[in-house]
Amino acid sequence: MRHTFISLTTSFLAFISLNLSAQTSFIEGEIVYNVKIEAVNPKLEKQISTGELKIKVKGNAVLKELSLSSGFNNTLLFEKGKDAYSLRKIGGEQFALQLDAEQLKKKQLKCVNFTTEEYTNDIKSIANFKTEKAKLVCNDAPPLLIYYTKEWTINNEFLFENFPFFQFLPLAYDIKNDDGSQFHFELQKIEATPQDNGAFKIPEGYKIISYEEYKSWQH
Repeated sequence: MRHTFISLTTSFLAFISLNLSAQTSFIEGEIVYNVKIEAVNPKLEKQISTGELKIKVKGNAVLKELSLSSGFNNTLLFEKGKDAYSLRKIGGEQFALQLDAEQLKKKQLKCVNFTTEEYTNDIKSIANFKTEKAKLVCNDAPPLLIYYTKEWTINNEFLFENFPFFQFLPLAYDIKNDDGSQFHFELQKIEATPQDNGAFKIPEGYKIISYEEYKSWQH
């Protein structure tokens, strides 16, 4: 009987330990990244900006706000099955620019099929998470090195458009654009906290314009 009790106790403790280390799906809350951008201007001078990327999530709804030291600010609203918008101020007016759905889809499709190559000898701590590192090789995009944690899983393809179907929380990664600019993202914090429904709606006073109308202004 004593051995049976010890065996059951050991199994129970192992069960608790397993669940404490189990993965948590990020359904609602806020993720904040520190951002560093290196860009080259027409005079081939390197320009550096820093700032934050805030990502708020509530179910299928996503808000992404990028704020930089240069004064640049852009807010994106996404929701699965609905139109996506960019909130912008143009000429003193406030607009909700409807994003090109086809372009968004094309960007996501670049990394639908991907393979991961793990780097087990390059481990560090970011925002109190012990990292794992991998190279994502996508079907139609440049390879991407990423530090991540398996403690949080991601189930929304709008959170990280460059690798929309990677299932774990990115801790640090770099994105290089076609114009030569490079973005570095590193996790500052993640909080699973209730979010206000109103944050994911177009604010009052914003005029909705189509992507085609916005393009016509560029000419």
